[in-house]
Amino acid sequence: MRTRPKPTRVCLPALVISALFFSSCGGAYPAFTADETPRPTASPEATPEVSALDSKYATIRFGDTPGTVILDVEWYTPETYQREIIDPVIQQADESQAAYIKILEQNKTDMENGTFNSARLINGKTRDELNKYFEFPNGDGGTDDCFFLELRNFEPTIYTDGDYVQSVFPLTCLVPYKDENGDIVTKYFSPLGDNDPDPNPRIYSQREFDFVEDDIISTCDELLAKGEITREAYDYYAIKTPYDRLVKLGLFDSIGELPASEPYQKDSVSAQELNNQLIGSKKSFNMLFVGNSLSSHNDLAGQLSELAKLCGITITYNTVYENGASLSQTKDRSMNMMQNNKYDYVVFQDYPVRDTGDTVADMEVLCDEAKSIGAIPVLYNPAWRQTDGDKPDTGDAQLAQTSTYERVALVDNALHVNAAGAWIYAYGKYPGLSLYETGDYHPNAEGMYLTACTFASALFHLQIKDVVAEENIYYGDDALKLSQAAWDFVNS
Repeated sequence: MRTRPKPTRVCLPALVISALFFSSCGGAYPAFTADETPRPTASPEATPEVSALDSKYATIRFGDTPGTVILDVEWYTPETYQREIIDPVIQQADESQAAYIKILEQNKTDMENGTFNSARLINGKTRDELNKYFEFPNGDGGTDDCFFLELRNFEPTIYTDGDYVQSVFPLTCLVPYKDENGDIVTKYFSPLGDNDPDPNPRIYSQREFDFVEDDIISTCDELLAKGEITREAYDYYAIKTPYDRLVKLGLFDSIGELPASEPYQKDSVSAQELNNQLIGSKKSFNMLFVGNSLSSHNDLAGQLSELAKLCGITITYNTVYENGASLSQTKDRSMNMMQNNKYDYVVFQDYPVRDTGDTVADMEVLCDEAKSIGAIPVLYNPAWRQTDGDKPDTGDAQLAQTSTYERVALVDNALHVNAAGAWIYAYGKYPGLSLYETGDYHPNAEGMYLTACTFASALFHLQIKDVVAEENIYYGDDALKLSQAAWDFVNS
């Protein structure tokens, strides 16, 4: 048996297994009537007994971190990686694969240095064996593998015993049923409800699942009462936790008990109500801004402070900025600032084009910390630059980012300052605007002024009607119409 690398502990990747829990529309698991569709379960032919595999695969158990299960796996060592991965490629390679071979050799070097974090660490034979055990029927008479290794979802998670950490999330949460006309309909669940722009929305955390749980149960209750799903289907889809689905599939008979965790409870007072109370009680506020150059370039915090001063409001602030950084990269510093200072608002701006699950996970932690010190968390959603022009992007990328910020604001009870929406609105109202630096995706002084006005309107209910020349504030011909656009967008 191969051994795990001894000198250093390896960062282990998270495993995406959403297909294990929920099928896509028309896939393996929809149950409509008892005589029409087989019971939703794993295929007996595709699922050998655990004992048929190495005994280590019987050690699957829940992880201490919510949303994870753990099992022992077999890892490549630098020696086995050379023998089983690099050497076969070299033997069959032509000149066009020289660059690929160089990457593989660098991977081996990184493994030796203990800095390697990739799917290639996992023994391919192990993956094949696991998929024999965890295949599921695909609805077309065949089976699909459950274990999908997606490099973009890898987050380093160190388990000192060398176990493989599998994330339950993201998962697609749905209930298929037959309506009164006999048509197959699939109901998807998301924190954004029917407003989620993703046609197949996913759930990215236990907290998001808890957020939609009541909707799942009530939908199943209604469908059962109308006879549009069977009791068997109800028992399958009306789940209390994603882990129940594991047990119902019969895949993890000895998985053990779910680890104890604090139940998620929605805040009794909304962030908007708290904000109304706050701005109604005082005129001086302390803020923390966390982000990257999309916040620091042309000084969002400074422009907002100057605008507020025009209206008799004082804003003092600190910043945690790092060019090109994500919230994950600035998390330690921002947590330290929150733990050692008193703030009324903490503003979070993530790096664009991040995986939704990563943004959701970081914002959950940061919003919780902000609320623990009595601050209101604020999510700043900046505008992307259109790739073929000088306008904000209105395509799928911007839509996905905006919906991510909206879902976090709903689930974690935060304020969402949708600067991207304000920019798109302003460009539509005033053609010919130029809010970006020339040939760049950063906001110019005018663009950051619009963003600051959006903050002023959203947080402090300020309508900027008179702008004077100040050192730290944009003062141009478009100033008043941009401030009006921000006010109209926020209050539309």
